[in-house]
Amino acid sequence: MQVREAEAEYHLEVAKTHDFISFFDVRYDLDDRDEMEKAISLEVAFRLPFIHPDRDDILKRRVEYMEAKSDLREVEQQWSDKKESTHRRLSRHLDQYDVLTACKKTGEAVTSYSLYRQMDGVDPLDILKIRQSILETDMHIQKTRFAVLRCFVDLLDLSGKLSTRPLVNYLSATKEGIL
Repeated sequence: MQVREAEAEYHLEVAKTHDFISFFDVRYDLDDRDEMEKAISLEVAFRLPFIHPDRDDILKRRVEYMEAKSDLREVEQQWSDKKESTHRRLSRHLDQYDVLTACKKTGEAVTSYSLYRQMDGVDPLDILKIRQSILETDMHIQKTRFAVLRCFVDLLDLSGKLSTRPLVNYLSATKEGIL
């Protein structure tokens, strides 16, 4: 919006320089004159196109326009970089989640825990350590899952889909609408 406003102000200043007649006046003064041709006066002022006394205003408006355009490009670049960074983070968290869930499925901790619980004479401290390892892995999986969801919501927000109408729950499998 600021870019359009600055551009419009710049074009207005440029258009003002193309106004070659700056003053036009017709007067009729019958009090001091006896003849009608002498009573009428015509005054016209011309602006010469190659002389620009207000060139500073044009340059000022052009600089403002260029600065606003540059600011817009910078904001767009930052937005693009943030979107790309969020996408990379999402990919990284998804890969971590896949690795953690695969390790849990193929891991020996769950199998060892169930075997040790069935055996007699096993130190309860070892069973507790295995159980602690399983719970820590589950907690890490859940933290990674929530990081994936957070990155996904951030990416939806950056793409503009989060605020479009009608509102949609993108986190559900059916993507049902929200009032």
